[in-house]
Amino acid sequence: MHSIRSPLTLMRRLMWIYLALFVLSESVTVWFGAPWLEAWLCLPNHSGSLLEIWRLVTYSFLHASILHIGVNLWLFYSLARFLLANTLSIKRFLVVYGLGIVLGGVVWWIVHVGRGYHILQGISAGCLALLTYACLAYPQKTLSMLLFFICPIQLQARWILIGILAFEVFNGLVYELHDLTSIAHSAHLGGILAGWLMFNFGRFQPKTIRYSVHPSTIYSVDRNQDHSNK
Repeated sequence: MHSIRSPLTLMRRLMWIYLALFVLSESVTVWFGAPWLEAWLCLPNHSGSLLEIWRLVTYSFLHASILHIGVNLWLFYSLARFLLANTLSIKRFLVVYGLGIVLGGVVWWIVHVGRGYHILQGISAGCLALLTYACLAYPQKTLSMLLFFICPIQLQARWILIGILAFEVFNGLVYELHDLTSIAHSAHLGGILAGWLMFNFGRFQPKTIRYSVHPSTIYSVDRNQDHSNK
């Protein structure tokens, strides 16, 4: 039996860290008139930025706006509840998430290096890695989502992943490459690639998992059917 209480507590604490750093970053910018935390932690697109290797992780701790961090934390917590209960241990969850952050930063840097001045921030790439993993693990599972954050719809996970992939590729080629958007679609694609790599080569896809959300409730998940249809 695998309890998700403790892992979810850790995820909540991580979310509080994200929120605290967002507030601190905004406060420093207002008080001192300069985005100091962005200068130290974000990933810029100049040619030497990857030599400051910590930026491939620390960029994820800052966000550009309340909407940016709100959407990201909602997606992060939703995926944490699902994956920690059904598929991944806390260590493996963090591996998928962390690889999404790092690979998202690398792909974004390759796309933007030497093209004006841009910075990358936010956990979107890590969230897309987790979402990709979840959709590949349960391709036939029906998931609920808000289309444009307004209209509730239900789709199979495989179609959600295909739709997101098409959306990110289209917007990356049409808008991001021409500097017509501030959204880092290339980083999202790096996260999707990370999720795909971890699912296919990570060698930790358990077939049956027993877990409890509450001490008196036990569930069993059989993944054999999902794998036969992926």
